[in-house]
Amino acid sequence: MKTIYPEFQYDSKVQRSWSFWCMTRPAEVYRVSRNETELDRM
Repeated sequence: MKTIYPEFQYDSKVQRSWSFWCMTRPAEVYRVSRNETELDRM
């Protein structure tokens, strides 16, 4: 995700929001990353 939105690395406010989103939606994050891995295998 950081390769698509590199500004996340520099904007601390967005970084905190992104971290909060990851903590509140771990199942969704896991599902998305797993799907991306499956797409990489294809």
